[in-house]
Amino acid sequence: MSERDKSTAGPAEGTDAPNDGTDPIIGKAVGTRLKSLYTEFATEEVPDRFLSLIGELEEKEQADKDEDSPTSDS
Repeated sequence: MSERDKSTAGPAEGTDAPNDGTDPIIGKAVGTRLKSLYTEFATEEVPDRFLSLIGELEEKEQADKDEDSPTSDS
């Protein structure tokens, strides 16, 4: 196997992580921190301004659909 083939090969047999020299302890710590941040972010309330904008977009989308659909008044 050439050096190029080795660098693009997948995980070593019998392991779950790629053999890229990354310390598995650091990888686990980063993963734990990212999960914590995501959980924190996901539980925050949506600001009122965002809810207002979403409502406006939904109204416009519905109005656009109503304009495009055939009416029974024709």
